[in-house]
Amino acid sequence: MLSSGAALLLATGLLVPLAAPAAADPGSACDAVGADVVSAESDLPSRPLQLLGVPRATELLEQRGITPGEGVGVAVIDSGVAPAARERMDVVAPRSWASGDHDSAHGTTVAGLVAGRPREDGKPIGVAPGARIVDLRVYTAPDDSDTGGIPSGEVVSALRWLARNAADLEVGVAVMAFDLGGDAPGLKRAVRRLVAADVVVVGAGGNRVDGTGEPAPPGEDARGTVYPAAYDEEVLAVGATGTGFTDDASTSVLLNSDIDVAVPTHQAVSVARNGRACYVEGVATSWAAGLAAGVVALARSAHPDLDAAQIQARLIRTADGSPEAQTRATGAGVLQPVEALTRRSGGDDDGDGLVHADSGAGRAEAPTDPVDPVAGVLADARWWGLLGGGLLVVALVLRPLLARRRS
Repeated sequence: MLSSGAALLLATGLLVPLAAPAAADPGSACDAVGADVVSAESDLPSRPLQLLGVPRATELLEQRGITPGEGVGVAVIDSGVAPAARERMDVVAPRSWASGDHDSAHGTTVAGLVAGRPREDGKPIGVAPGARIVDLRVYTAPDDSDTGGIPSGEVVSALRWLARNAADLEVGVAVMAFDLGGDAPGLKRAVRRLVAADVVVVGAGGNRVDGTGEPAPPGEDARGTVYPAAYDEEVLAVGATGTGFTDDASTSVLLNSDIDVAVPTHQAVSVARNGRACYVEGVATSWAAGLAAGVVALARSAHPDLDAAQIQARLIRTADGSPEAQTRATGAGVLQPVEALTRRSGGDDDGDGLVHADSGAGRAEAPTDPVDPVAGVLADARWWGLLGGGLLVVALVLRPLLARRRS
């Protein structure tokens, strides 16, 4: 039972249970169910999409005749997509392992960030509106279980079902925008089965829950504590920034060495439970995971020949930081969708060695002098000339001495 003070913090989004979505439920706009919702239908564009360059990535795909995310199923393992919101995106195979009605807007918000269709004025909502949302509902509210968190058993069951059906549903991405608070029984094996089914698994890197707004304590590192993001090899762990810069560490996000990449989240646009567009305020890794899953869908629609491991490596290698110098705030850096779409492989099969698609060449090398076919002959002639001249000088010096000796 929460105290009245803790309940107030939870209601205002300042306190997040450890085993809960990695961000609090969205503000009143995205949580609304009535027709009078304050929406973003004709307001400013999604700031994260602008910062990430998604409009340019969309243009590049459409030039190739590809709707962004086309042919890619994205499994949203969360609190479910509200019925009214399904009209705003392509939702298939909705299944539930939880009882009760849709109490939380969390799953709807995450799905909208992935694949919400454009607003009436044509402004985009989701990163990959051509993707299909596979709606897997594993909880209704963050306190579903006796421990006050998301029930891990339902999550594991959903993952096992998804691994069996991923090929038939053409699922290329699965996003879990929450922290289970621990390494639950069977979770890692279920995640590995999903990866073996050629699915990129995206997880939220985790938020700080103190609500103080103070900078992170010195040396803070949540490595190995946020699940499923803690599975280094299996999960693309995503952090959140406010501005889209690699060195931007928000006070609301955990510093975590498990983080692979990051995306900005403040003033993203998603879909409310009533189907209207809405703003998502704040910096939170739940929303970052949703946006990143959309970027994965873009990459998979652009490169259907690459497997899950290659796509994941491509996204990390094309981030604006460095995989060799990762930070606890943003991992290898902020995702760069245009780079992920346009760079071609430099010959490696694992996503390394990427070069610009329009460069036509690999790493630049220092210029070399042109080969002169007679250079060797001329060099030999110079040496023989020097040798002959030297012998002539010696002969001239020794001639008087030899003459006196004969006399």
